[in-house]
Amino acid sequence: VVDSCAPGEDAAVPLKNHPDKIGPVSTIAFVTAVWMTITTVAEILADRGVKLYIHPSHNVGDPGAHDRLDEALKEYKKRIVGV
Repeated sequence: VVDSCAPGEDAAVPLKNHPDKIGPVSTIAFVTAVWMTITTVAEILADRGVKLYIHPSHNVGDPGAHDRLDEALKEYKKRIVGV
């Protein structure tokens, strides 16, 4: 069981002159929990020397990002060839 810490009623923003709240937070809480789990697993695998194929962002000005993306896509295509 993973507690996302989202409020039970899900909505977080009270409205003036209305009894109900809006602004559900369960989706963002769940996505955050999932990505933190993925990040932790990736760190553990990298520490163990496992080669990780990560889709890098090319928006950060890293000249090697395109090469790493090409490598990741090549590996992905190799893995799904029979699917």
